[in-house]
Amino acid sequence: MRRFISRNKGFSIGSLMVIIVIIMAVFAPLIAPHGYAEADLMDALEPPGGEHLLGTDQFGRDLLSRIIYGARLSLMIGIFAQAINLIIGVTLGLAAGYLGGKLDDAIMGLTNVMLSMPVLILAMAVMTLLGPGLVNLFIALGLTNWTYGCRIARSETLSLKEEDFVSAARAIGCSTFRILRRHILSNCLGPILVIATLGVADAILIGAALGFLGLGAQPPQSEWGTMLSHGRDYLRLAPWICTFPGLALVFTILGFNLLGDGLRDFTDPYLRTRK
Repeated sequence: MRRFISRNKGFSIGSLMVIIVIIMAVFAPLIAPHGYAEADLMDALEPPGGEHLLGTDQFGRDLLSRIIYGARLSLMIGIFAQAINLIIGVTLGLAAGYLGGKLDDAIMGLTNVMLSMPVLILAMAVMTLLGPGLVNLFIALGLTNWTYGCRIARSETLSLKEEDFVSAARAIGCSTFRILRRHILSNCLGPILVIATLGVADAILIGAALGFLGLGAQPPQSEWGTMLSHGRDYLRLAPWICTFPGLALVFTILGFNLLGDGLRDFTDPYLRTRK
């Protein structure tokens, strides 16, 4: 593992970037110089520098503080939404791969239908029905982006269920649930972990897009997509209002993607050996 980390620079850089975002999210009240909703109209649209390192927005709120608190909200969106995705997708994938038959056909048919439609459009439709809000955002992202986890879990299950240890477990009378949980799921955690890491970045990006459209987190909550939406009217007068939240979003998504690529290389023996 230590040798792999020293050779895979992308994994090391991605891990460091994700750790930085996690530290910002966990210790936001200690790191942020001001509260995320602390406003002073006398300081509105101040450029970066001085007391406000990244400047202020149109309400005089400190951008650095709002970006730091926004890391907490963005991570919550990514982690909770992806957790729902994995629960739905992996459960359906394990059932389809192990049981097969008409159940497999039905689940794969539903998966193909979901894959044929853009996730953002589906999430927007669900949010339109449920209404804007953070909890509804978790539900919308969790119900619309589970397909990749389902296909990965199914493909792994199809190969693992023919292994001798699964046949032996079946021969001694282990229940289907025990075989799936103890013998199949535990042996396909590597690919699922990769999908989960990349899915967090995807959920953060889609959550920011919904926030930009006004369907995600609502004011005065500090969320990067919402900050971009509020700053677009001041793009010429105060470009820093959009620039710094956009950079924070790019930094976080790039970190999770690099981490996911590194985990993919580590869990795939062929790629690890070739590199």
